Amino acid sequence: MKVVFITSTFDHYHLPCCEEAYKQLGSDFIFISTVPMPDSMKKLGFTDYGQLCPYVLNAWENSSNMQKAKNLCNEADVVIIGAADKSFVAERLQKDKLTFCFTERLFKKGIKSLLKPKNAINLYRAHTKFRNNKNYYILCSGYYAPKDFKIIGMKQNKLLRWGYFSATTELTNTYDRDFLSILWTGRFVELKHPEFALEAAKQLKLNNIKFQMNFIGMGPMQADMQNYIDRNHLNDEVKILGSMPTADVQKHMSNCDIALFTSDKREGWGAVVNEAMIGGCAVIASDAAGSSKVLIKHNETGLIYHHPNKKEFISLVLMLAKNSKLRKKMGIQANKSLVEKWNGTEGMKRLLTLSRAILSNQEIENYADGPCSIANN
Repeated sequence: MKVVFITSTFDHYHLPCCEEAYKQLGSDFIFISTVPMPDSMKKLGFTDYGQLCPYVLNAWENSSNMQKAKNLCNEADVVIIGAADKSFVAERLQKDKLTFCFTERLFKKGIKSLLKPKNAINLYRAHTKFRNNKNYYILCSGYYAPKDFKIIGMKQNKLLRWGYFSATTELTNTYDRDFLSILWTGRFVELKHPEFALEAAKQLKLNNIKFQMNFIGMGPMQADMQNYIDRNHLNDEVKILGSMPTADVQKHMSNCDIALFTSDKREGWGAVVNEAMIGGCAVIASDAAGSSKVLIKHNETGLIYHHPNKKEFISLVLMLAKNSKLRKKMGIQANKSLVEKWNGTEGMKRLLTLSRAILSNQEIENYADGPCSIANN
C-alpha cells in the first residue's frame, strides 16, 4: 500500500503521524510539502522537518519535484491531503480513488460566507461535488468541522475525528510548587483573546492568591497587553516571555499548574491544548474553539467555559486556583488521555488500518472515540 500525505509545510504537528507511517510502510510512504515554511512560522519557533526527514519530497523546490508530487498523488493507493491545492488530487477524485481530506471547519465566519458566489464556487469545487464519492472521507480537525460538512451534504460515515497531534511524553510535572503557575500560549491576536487571561490575573491578585502567569507568544496586541499589566500593577505576577521553540514551550507546560485557552470560533483547532494536556496542566478552555470539546472531558481532563462568558471563565480560574487536588487530578488524567489515545501514532495506526480495510473491501472497524471515530456530533 502506497500512501502520500500532502500539505503546505512539514511542522511538528504532522511529525508523529508521519513517523508512524514511515515505520510501517518505509519507502511506500511519502510526505509532500507544497510551499517553503514561512519566516513567520520560523520566528515562532517552528522546526521545518521538510529538511530533516528521509521520506519528504519538497515539491516547491523545483519543477521536477512538482511534477513528481503530482504523479505520486495520482498513483498512490491512499492520499491524505491537508492545506494543499486540490489540483494535486483532482484526477484521483474524478476516479474516486481513496482520499482523506484533513481540514478544519468550513464556516469560521458563519454560513453567510456562502452568499458570496466566489466562496460557494470554491467550496463546490473543493468538496461538495465529491460528497457522494464512495472513497472520499473528511478527517475533521475540530469539534465543529463535521457540522459544517453536513451542511453541504456529506454523509455521517464519511466524517472522521482527527486533529493536530503533538509528540507525547511521560508526565514529569511534579505539582510541588509553592505558588500557582499559570500559562497562556499563542499569537497575541484578537481571535485568541489574551485579554481574558489578563482579567483573570487581575482577579487572582484581588483575591490575594499567590501566582505567576506567563504569556508565550508575540503579536499586534502585545503593547496593549503590557499597558494593561502596567495599569493594574501586575508586573510582579505577569510576564510576557515572547516566542520560543516548541521544546521550550513544552518545558513550560510541564512546569505549570493551569493552562488557559481563550480562542473564539475562528480557531479551527488550537494545538496548545494538546501541548498543555501532555504537560499535565489543568486546562481551562473556550468551547468555541475546535480542539476543546474533542480533547477535553469537562470536569475530568479539564474545564470548558462558554465563550465569550468572561464571568464564567474567571470563576473557573478562581475555583481551580483554590483547589490544588483537583488541578493535579485533572492534569494527570489529561496527560493519560493523550498518551493512550489522542496522539499521532495511534491516529496513523488507525488510519492505515482503515485504509487497508477499504482497499480490500473488508469490514471497517468502528472506533468508539478518538482518531478515526465517526464524528457524530
